[in-house]
Amino acid sequence: MRKHTLTVTSQRQLTDTVFELELEAPQFEGFTPGQFAFLDLGGSYSLARPFSIADGSKGMCTIVYKRVGAGTEAMTSLQPGAKLTGMLPLGTGFEIYHLSTETRVVLVGGGVGIPPLFALAKVLRGRGIDVCVVIGFATTSERFYEARFVELGCDVRVYTNDGSYGRRGLVIDGVAALLQEDAHDVLYTCGPHGMMKAVQALWKKEGYAALEGRMACGIGACLSCVQPLHDGDSKRICCDGPAFALQEVAL
Repeated sequence: MRKHTLTVTSQRQLTDTVFELELEAPQFEGFTPGQFAFLDLGGSYSLARPFSIADGSKGMCTIVYKRVGAGTEAMTSLQPGAKLTGMLPLGTGFEIYHLSTETRVVLVGGGVGIPPLFALAKVLRGRGIDVCVVIGFATTSERFYEARFVELGCDVRVYTNDGSYGRRGLVIDGVAALLQEDAHDVLYTCGPHGMMKAVQALWKKEGYAALEGRMACGIGACLSCVQPLHDGDSKRICCDGPAFALQEVAL
């Protein structure tokens, strides 16, 4: 896939460190939730970076990112009309097409792992599938996208580490509670490595995880994002993933 020119149409700050960027992407035809955009910031930032896609339709794409270093700090100053180059959508998204309206789905996320789950929820709710969302934050000021899940008609359960909003605890506490209810069939997760590892250890029914990984090319050539599997083999996050069967990967 060749790089395309993308135009910033809007940028919105969601929390102190999390931003939502909307891009005009004329070649963009749509995506499967879990796929990502590989954006080149230009200037002194020689390596492109992967960003999960939160929403999109023909010609438009929304990404959500966290300000963590010089590159993402530079992104926060992008104004409408600014130009980027990038490739999208890339990777293999979540397995969803086998689900029926009888399937009971739970989405478990934290941090910038939440936006791709919003994209997934939007598709599933559009197909009439019931969705329970369990999302976690350190504190109330870090919350984002809760209202958007509610607008879709999802059952949303928010956990904060300090108990300042919603339920006190971690998302894994929410997963444990759902297992006690025994009311869900399939789980999808995306977020911090430690969170997904804990989910993997607890959830033994059908599940899928979208992983993060450092990558230099985004198309499987450089082998910088190799992910070990439980069977001793390995796969590339950028093209074989980012979405994998939950019990397949060695987290």
